[in-house]
Amino acid sequence: MNHTSAVEELQTAWEALRTRWHELGEVWNDPVHERFAREHWAPLEKQTIAAGQSLGELLRVLAAAHRNVP
Repeated sequence: MNHTSAVEELQTAWEALRTRWHELGEVWNDPVHERFAREHWAPLEKQTIAAGQSLGELLRVLAAAHRNVP
């Protein structure tokens, strides 16, 4: 597996998880769900998005370094 496909795999898995989370919200709609969303889901979402962006940037830097090293 190349690094680009690893990033795409992470994004695909996250989208699938988000889809399931939204589906769950249709049937689990109470104060516990709201608290879980606020305390756990929202931070996880921010961290996952940031990690994906950082990984993408790291891969760009590594690719540039690879091109510049004889």
